[in-house]
Amino acid sequence: MTPQFDRPPKVTFAFTETCNQECRHCYADCGRKRKRRELSTDEWLKLIDYLAENGVIQTYIEGGEPLHRPDFLKILRHTSRRMMTLLRTNGTLIDAAMARRLKRAGVGHVLVDLMGCRAETHDWFAGVAGSFARACAGIRNLVEAGIKTDVLTILNKRNASEMQAILDLAHGLGAQRVGVLRLYPLGPVKHRWRDLALSLDEQMAAIASLKPPAGLKLMQSWHPRDRN
Repeated sequence: MTPQFDRPPKVTFAFTETCNQECRHCYADCGRKRKRRELSTDEWLKLIDYLAENGVIQTYIEGGEPLHRPDFLKILRHTSRRMMTLLRTNGTLIDAAMARRLKRAGVGHVLVDLMGCRAETHDWFAGVAGSFARACAGIRNLVEAGIKTDVLTILNKRNASEMQAILDLAHGLGAQRVGVLRLYPLGPVKHRWRDLALSLDEQMAAIASLKPPAGLKLMQSWHPRDRN
């Protein structure tokens, strides 16, 4: 049966549950080893073909950490030939050579998570020392490779005071946009909800206080119908 849609559809893939970090804010509760069977390379290629043949025009790939799977670039090259491709990553595996490989593979847009404006904050969330420096370097490498790059951050009690500094840092690294996302009680966050969750009023006040540097766009995703 051929699917019927009101508009050209877009899809989001959780490409893998594996990751090189141990994030305290992870929605998927990912780890370095997979907990269950994942789609094989061939199964991914066939799925991409099926979606493209049925009108899907954009794929948003996240994880886990997509680059943690050795076959990711092969999947990316195949996907980018058939539809617009976005990648969400922690950025720590993107050195200059990898950024160039992503560019050649045809990625359209990359979004990198930054949970703080300094190593102390970001590395606490990531669970791995040095993640902040590697994420910042990854953003620089992507920008230098000519890839459209955004920064994403998840607003919570621990980083609310750093939101403006995160915007300033992202701008300095060359990002085009910063997306401020809300926290959800999923994965490890469920066990830290009272310590991390802000009230709606606190979240809105934090957003209202932000002043994006000239040339940087601020995105907010507060509602399922918000297309940011």
